[in-house]
Amino acid sequence: MELKIESNEQKRYSVELYRYSSYIHFGRLIEELTAVQKKHESECFSQLLNLNSFNDICKYLETNDIETKFYDLFKKIIIENIIFSSTSHVFISNIEPNSSKESIEEKISLITKEFTGIHQSNSIQNFYNKIDELLIDESKKIHFPAIYEDGDNIIVFSVTRILKQEKPIIVPCMLKFDLTHDKMYSFMCNKFNNLNKKDENDITTINFFHKEIISKLGMLGIQEVLIDNLKKSEYEKKLFLECNRLNVSLIEDYQKEFLQEKTGISKSIKSVIKTLSSIESISLGESEKEKIENQIQSICVGEYITQNVNALQLRKKAITKGLYAYPTKIRFLGDDASRGDTKSTNLRHPLPVHEIFHSLNTSFKYFESIEELRLAWFDSDFSKSNSDLKQSTTVSQTTIKISSGRVIINFFSRSKKNKEMILYVLRKLQEIIEPS
Repeated sequence: MELKIESNEQKRYSVELYRYSSYIHFGRLIEELTAVQKKHESECFSQLLNLNSFNDICKYLETNDIETKFYDLFKKIIIENIIFSSTSHVFISNIEPNSSKESIEEKISLITKEFTGIHQSNSIQNFYNKIDELLIDESKKIHFPAIYEDGDNIIVFSVTRILKQEKPIIVPCMLKFDLTHDKMYSFMCNKFNNLNKKDENDITTINFFHKEIISKLGMLGIQEVLIDNLKKSEYEKKLFLECNRLNVSLIEDYQKEFLQEKTGISKSIKSVIKTLSSIESISLGESEKEKIENQIQSICVGEYITQNVNALQLRKKAITKGLYAYPTKIRFLGDDASRGDTKSTNLRHPLPVHEIFHSLNTSFKYFESIEELRLAWFDSDFSKSNSDLKQSTTVSQTTIKISSGRVIINFFSRSKKNKEMILYVLRKLQEIIEPS
């Protein structure tokens, strides 16, 4: 069965796809369409695969039809391509339990009745994908071009239109509702930097955009549940433990090597502590002595590493150890509300290559949780299909923190950002803070 649309309608519809051109990663789109053809042993996208740009594809669709089931797949692929090429932040929170696909679908018309530009929009009562039909011609409004099922999840594709230096810009967002685990994942694109006040945008920040979307989705009976302080502390503690594990794994071989080579170091440190303890005005218990010993030892090991090991060697050490990432920034909290932080010069330099890290490293071990963690992830782990990256030490950074009742991940990479990367980071983070 083929998609039957009058030519003038199809032309109007394909024009709506043009609006997303700046977000499309054309190379990945071709790869995805090719994979679908191979899976279905079909030539459904053969004509599209011979085209040179997304605009060419849109132009082709003005006058040519694609079989309905494959056209539906095409639209889903387009949404994922837009989102995973543009996501700058992912917000993770919970939703009220007992939501079901049936209860959500029953309320779809409450969303679609506000549509403009869709042929027979009032007849939309079920899950839908109208990315090629919905007119995004109004600023100061949240639009929902698609709400559909994806396995056990519900996908909501939402956009808004803002003005930037008087130029209209479409800002996309995708929310994934995991009804099995009562989780919500919000894939956000931050286009709100450097907005001009004279453009008079109502939506001016990524957080406000998210808030407005959540408010609208209340019509579907979906209610966000923010992470409470108890769970926040639990997550931050787990991030702390994982960060400490990564750092220890990076330096433990060098520390052992140094202490074995310099056998007199430990004896000298103990002598210093003994001398310090003998001062009448200083009283040291065993825990204080141990802490001082660790601090001096860490500084000595740090000096050894910073003068004998470079950043590339540390990255290779991390790969040898089977680490998926290494910290490049830590902001940590103590149980007495004290704070500390340290960061590397850039993503290619693991923290232990810097002397300042070792002066704080012992203190870090006595802190209780992490307020913010920046990790450099090895590209090879989420780019299995890219043979150039399999043995590479290149990395991509993310920042992780728990704020405003949500886990927030900020993805820094632009050129290497893709679906594999984003979903890999989310899976790994899930293993850290909520292991099964």
